Amino acid sequence: MSALVEARAHCESVTRERARHFYLGLRLTPRPRRDALFALYAWMREADDIADDPHETIGARRAALDAFAERTASVLDDRDATALGAMGVSLADACARYPIERDVFTMTLEGLRADLSQPTGEAVYADDAALDAYCRRVGSTVGRACVAIWGLRAHADAGRASELAVDRGIAFQRTNILRDIREDFETGRVYVPASVLAAHGLTPSELAAWSPAGRCAALVRAQAAYARERYERSRALELMIAPDCVRVLRTMTGLYETILSRIERDPSRVGRGRVRLSKPRKLAIVASSLVQPVPRAGMRERARA
Repeated sequence: MSALVEARAHCESVTRERARHFYLGLRLTPRPRRDALFALYAWMREADDIADDPHETIGARRAALDAFAERTASVLDDRDATALGAMGVSLADACARYPIERDVFTMTLEGLRADLSQPTGEAVYADDAALDAYCRRVGSTVGRACVAIWGLRAHADAGRASELAVDRGIAFQRTNILRDIREDFETGRVYVPASVLAAHGLTPSELAAWSPAGRCAALVRAQAAYARERYERSRALELMIAPDCVRVLRTMTGLYETILSRIERDPSRVGRGRVRLSKPRKLAIVASSLVQPVPRAGMRERARA
């Protein structure tokens, strides 16, 4: 077995074992693009694990992220594909095959460093615009990289597709933030903007405790509406993605939108802990994505509008 084959198998194993929603969707991607997505996920997973390591001090995590950034640069600069171990070999291959922009990696690491700079238990982002800037670093980067790997239909506007991928990434990240409000607070992180908390007369601890319930529900509904609008404004992305990868995007979106829909129907779910989907529900979303027809090539003008 070649080093690349072994590296790809390693990244797939990491994705299968660690990804909750992504693996079901990413495995629908045809090879070799699927292997590139697994390599991307494995890199993101390792970076997240470094930043979130509960056994290390903040200073040690920052130093580890800096070292990880240097090893990543060694891989991306073609200096040493093994600097990140097996994952680096597969990542180097993915970046050689597909136009993944370098700032996908640098921006992600900037976002993780920002997480480490958060004051414990306090809102770190002033308003929705500031939170969106963070989401672009840790969510939209993934969307842009996925689009680069999936490819676009002929005549699709690459710049417009990138803009839509940014919006879809913000929608995903905003959904994650709502889903994890209580869990994040328990680790000292508060992503809900300070201006949003103030507008609803809440402190971070009151939101995490879900009291007063009426104000908490109003805040969550408002933030859910913000995320929903990002999903809606990026719908045309499905009309631009290469036909054999549309179902991947559709599945990933379906998984996240289902979580958001559950939060919209019952905001109090957030107060009880992380909102999750059962395995049968996830499989049903995958099945639904598979049976829906792929948008026709003749619809591309709508995608460019």
